[in-house]
Amino acid sequence: ASECNDLAEQFPEKLAEMQELWWVEAERHGALPLQGFRGAIGARLPKLQRRGLRPFALGLPESTAPDTKLANHVIDVELVVADPETEGVLVAQGGRFGGYSLYLLTGRLHYTYNFFGTELTDVAMTAPLAPGQHLVRADCVIRAGQMEVRLLVDGVEVASGVVPRLVPLRFSLAGENLCCGYYDATAVSPNYSAPFRCSAQILSAVIDATGAAEPHDEDLIRKHLMSQ
Repeated sequence: ASECNDLAEQFPEKLAEMQELWWVEAERHGALPLQGFRGAIGARLPKLQRRGLRPFALGLPESTAPDTKLANHVIDVELVVADPETEGVLVAQGGRFGGYSLYLLTGRLHYTYNFFGTELTDVAMTAPLAPGQHLVRADCVIRAGQMEVRLLVDGVEVASGVVPRLVPLRFSLAGENLCCGYYDATAVSPNYSAPFRCSAQILSAVIDATGAAEPHDEDLIRKHLMSQ
């Protein structure tokens, strides 16, 4: 009987209190992000171009993950390193036939971009991260159909490179998700094998693809051809 009477308008303060409590409990029990599920329902949900990721939570399907293809974007991860040999995935999407991965390998920050399993671009720092808390960033900018990648640690550039060819439409054809702290499918890079769980403490991870770039003509043509 309690669910038959809508009391929202009568008790707006109690409604707000219960809504806030719901989010607190959802976070505490690992239920976020809410769109972290598979299937046709997820494909119809709105896409958020800026999203915080919960470390080690269920991966986001590509249909609801921020679309970084042909878009300027940054990946920020705040983490605590205890061991200079720390390894593991920070953020990754896609798999062996297309995608990207930001990860640590023997303590060194790497960004690998996989173009349809035929071309791998690896950008990596030469020295391992020092023990302690760090903010690492992959700053990815589209220019003339290519992507310039800069890796920064605590605001200082530590590596850079250019991805010559970009996946225009989809990374995944087999359900690989966007994951934080591990990977749940095939590995983007041959440098590691999934799940490659990160041994560093990940405090936060954010992908921001709100700064969309103007697509290059060749990329637009390829995208339309692939959608036929």
